Amino acid sequence: KVLFKSIGLFIRGESEGALTTNRLGLEGRVDRKLSERTSLFGQTQYLRDEFKQIDYLISPTAGIAHQLVKNDRTELGVDTGLGMVWEKNPGFDVKTDGAVVAGQNFKHKLSDTAEITQRVSALWKMDDFEDGLYIFGAGMAANVTAATQIKAELLNTFKNKPPTAAVQKNDVAVLLSFVYKY
Repeated sequence: KVLFKSIGLFIRGESEGALTTNRLGLEGRVDRKLSERTSLFGQTQYLRDEFKQIDYLISPTAGIAHQLVKNDRTELGVDTGLGMVWEKNPGFDVKTDGAVVAGQNFKHKLSDTAEITQRVSALWKMDDFEDGLYIFGAGMAANVTAATQIKAELLNTFKNKPPTAAVQKNDVAVLLSFVYKY
C-alpha cells in the first residue's frame, strides 16, 4: 500500500503597514507500507522565509517510519531518515550538506468529528549538527465534511544557527486553516 501526503503553508502578515512575516513551506511525502505499522518513506521539504533570511531550503530525504500506537482513536508515529539539504541565504553562497531528519506525529480523536494533533520535526546538517531546523505544531481540528476540516494550530519554528546574529532563532504563529483530505 502506498500513501501520498502533501502540505502547503503560506503565511504573510502585516502590522501597522509593516510586513511582519513572509513564509512559504511545502512538503511532499510518499510512504510505502512494509507492515501494518512500519513503512519506508521518501519526502522533499521546501522552505522560504524572508524573516529567517532563508531564500530557500530544499531537503529530499528517505527513511523509515513506525507507528508506536495505532487504534481507532489514537495514533503515535515516529520516523527518521537521511538525505541532502541545500540552503541559500541572502548574500551567501548555497550551502550543500547531508541531512538527518526525525519526526513524531500524534493524533487523538476526541469524538467522531473532533481531534487534537501534535507534531515535531527536526532537520540537522551532517557537517554541523548544531545547525538544526525544528518545527513544533499542536492543534485542534473539527470535521466540516468527511474530507474537510477547520483547524486551529500553534506552530513554533526554531532555526538554531540563523545566517546572521540579527535574525531571530524562533518564530511562533497561530494558524486557523481549512484542511482538505484527498
